Amino acid sequence: STTRVLALTLYRNYEIEHDVREIQSYVFAAGKYKSSLIEINVLDRELTYVSSTDEDKLLERAVGQTYSDALANTSHIELVLDAVPPHINIVYPVSAGVGVDNYVTGAVEIRSSLHAQFSYLDSMRTNTLVAGAAILLAIALVITLISHSITRPIQHLYAGMEKANEGDLHIQVPVVSGDEIGYLTTTFNHM
Repeated sequence: STTRVLALTLYRNYEIEHDVREIQSYVFAAGKYKSSLIEINVLDRELTYVSSTDEDKLLERAVGQTYSDALANTSHIELVLDAVPPHINIVYPVSAGVGVDNYVTGAVEIRSSLHAQFSYLDSMRTNTLVAGAAILLAIALVITLISHSITRPIQHLYAGMEKANEGDLHIQVPVVSGDEIGYLTTTFNHM
């Protein structure tokens, strides 16, 4: 969207061939406005760099199908992950709109860093791992509590049966629940 806004602003407010100084000021201001922008280039219809945040490119010619496509009113987006820093490269026509038979006065190229997005993904991954570990710990705790609530009364009942086997017929097992195990314990105590 930044590239589209820049291209539309250039189309509506500047003549690329004549307003080079104003465009250069505008490009530098746009570069300072958004810290993720690595480079901004403005090309005329001959694909000559008329404005750039990299002043070494000024008056050089851009070569490639991507730039030719921009003059045919087609935008191009390329994700470059193997570069340092990883970035997205967008070439957008300076016209009244893409895909429409509008006259193209030039092209805008923006390279925007993906560092912030990757940092956000890293923090999301870390948060997800921490949340997942916390959930697994909570599940383990709940399972342990449920397991103890079932096995403890059975262990008490088993110990009572062992004492009855040994001849202690006055043994009383504590009834801790009102479910089937509680009923079984109550019946054992009556027996």
